Amino acid sequence: DGENKRFLADVISVLAMAYHTDHLESLRYRLVGSKEGMESWGHEYVRNLSGEIGIAYQERMLKEEPVDDLLELVDQIVPYHFHHNAEHEAVDLLLEVERLSKVVPHIDEGNYQRTCLYLLGCASYLQEPEDKLTLQVAYDGYLKVSKLPDAMRVA
Repeated sequence: DGENKRFLADVISVLAMAYHTDHLESLRYRLVGSKEGMESWGHEYVRNLSGEIGIAYQERMLKEEPVDDLLELVDQIVPYHFHHNAEHEAVDLLLEVERLSKVVPHIDEGNYQRTCLYLLGCASYLQEPEDKLTLQVAYDGYLKVSKLPDAMRVA
């Protein structure tokens, strides 16, 4: 049965996190699984999956393989991180998959300080042109919540 098979793949994905038996095995089973309800497995699982996505993304880019399935998972993980006050993890994941501009829609009054300060801190450690992109995203985040003095400082 297809539904049971996907649920079993989800369970194996969680178990693979604890039993590091193979390279990116947790991610491999997650991609076969239901692709829903990731948050029910907990924060540590989502963090582990984020790390494996970063590694898999780099490997696939080197081999020039498609990454669409990974980006679908990223689109599920980023809102989860923002909802659970783990903005820094969302930023790190988006930096890994070269989609940092996807941070801006998630910035709001409750998280703009943490998010933008983290982005500004990251910019110091990045090379051209990533540092400028990071500053641009922080600038856009400040503008989104109408923190014009902070936006001016970044500009």
